[in-house]
Amino acid sequence: MCGKTISLKPITRIEGHAKVSILVDDENNVKDAHFHVLEFRGFERFLCGRPVEEAPIIVPRICGLCSVSHHLASVKAVDSIFGLEVGEWAEKLRLILHLAGFMHSHLLHFFILYAPDLLLRDVPFSKRGFTELIKRYPKLVKQVLRIRGFSQRVIEVLGGSSVHPTAAVPGGFAKPIDRDDRLKLVDLAEETAKIYLEILDSIENLLHSYLDEVYNYPTNFLALHSESDLALYDADYIRCLSKEGDVIDEFKPNEYLRHINERVVPWSYAKAPFILKLGYPEGIYRVGPLARFNIASKIDSEWADSLSKSFNLYDRRPLSASRYYNVVRLVELAYCIDKLLDLLNNSSIERSERLEEKIHVRFNEGVGVVEAPRGTLIHHYSVNDEGLITGANMVVATVQNTPIIDEEIKLVASKFIERGVMGEDLLFSVSNLIRDYDPCLSCSVHSGNLPLQVEVVSLDGRIIARLPEEL
Repeated sequence: MCGKTISLKPITRIEGHAKVSILVDDENNVKDAHFHVLEFRGFERFLCGRPVEEAPIIVPRICGLCSVSHHLASVKAVDSIFGLEVGEWAEKLRLILHLAGFMHSHLLHFFILYAPDLLLRDVPFSKRGFTELIKRYPKLVKQVLRIRGFSQRVIEVLGGSSVHPTAAVPGGFAKPIDRDDRLKLVDLAEETAKIYLEILDSIENLLHSYLDEVYNYPTNFLALHSESDLALYDADYIRCLSKEGDVIDEFKPNEYLRHINERVVPWSYAKAPFILKLGYPEGIYRVGPLARFNIASKIDSEWADSLSKSFNLYDRRPLSASRYYNVVRLVELAYCIDKLLDLLNNSSIERSERLEEKIHVRFNEGVGVVEAPRGTLIHHYSVNDEGLITGANMVVATVQNTPIIDEEIKLVASKFIERGVMGEDLLFSVSNLIRDYDPCLSCSVHSGNLPLQVEVVSLDGRIIARLPEEL
């Protein structure tokens, strides 16, 4: 056999289990590289047959990090199926929940999973991790856990649980926030803003030097777009940018199937989405913080705007170096804190709006789209006239980034392998690149064409339930 395959595993400090395969010829030229998503969840398949109003309760279990995003994308799809208009009060509470979910996820990724690569560069790669970070930077870790506790408290108060919230309901929100809880969260938000400012002051210079080492990998980008603000929860359009920063496509969220396609690849449970207008592979694209920043017409937050300027981010758009994902996450954290302070200081969220008591299926399909921390998240359900789900499609952020990750691994690996470097330096560089994207592999929910039948078996071996009854 000509050539060989280099396997790198496990890829650590990411959410989920993955490995990398690098295909090398006899002359040590890298011919291809694959980022394997090894988890299979099947959520799309076992949603079928369930009442669609149950979907927002089921799908948060896809992931403990992205649970808020799945919950909200799902309920927006259900809103569409029932033809429900969501009032201003409920939209505010949903947005507060969403912003807290962003904080929870970004803080975990940057300061716990990624920070060891930034702050522990003198520590051998094999020993680099959260334990060593606690030893070296105990104050920083305590500060991060303190402000992450605030985000989890917001999710708990509004969502009913700090993980897998269920408070967003078709057409609205389950309950208002009471005055005491709101005022306590305002105090915590103000404290959080002060702590985060201290953290930024302590790491900003280090971040500038770290960014000096980046290399660019131009790609297409995709995200929700608003003319007036950073679109995280809602927008009228999804926008696609070219490598040069030009608009190449724009469409309404419920039209996504006419603009995005997905290619099945043999090496992963994750599919490979691409912009239909450009075809595959020219149409593969990035989502997430980098795409959102490049596509945003305006960021309506003085703090986030100022932080962007301090890193000269506007002057470099479109940002194409993966390492900038992490800087933009810090900008988005400032944005979330700013917006949460504003929303929590508004006493109008204490009142509630009466929900429609009788709902029925008005449309047999519904699409809900939000920006999850890792990028654009699409939930699409088909239902029958009784409201039972007959089909489900979820296009998650990590799935959309995977084709680009493959290409970047190939580029990074070439620089090492063609020089004969195949040890820890290669593993570190590839792992570091993957962590730039903050992949969330539990969200690789596609079932593909695999037959899946769930059986419930009693202790004596009898099958007492089977879903679906026939394959």
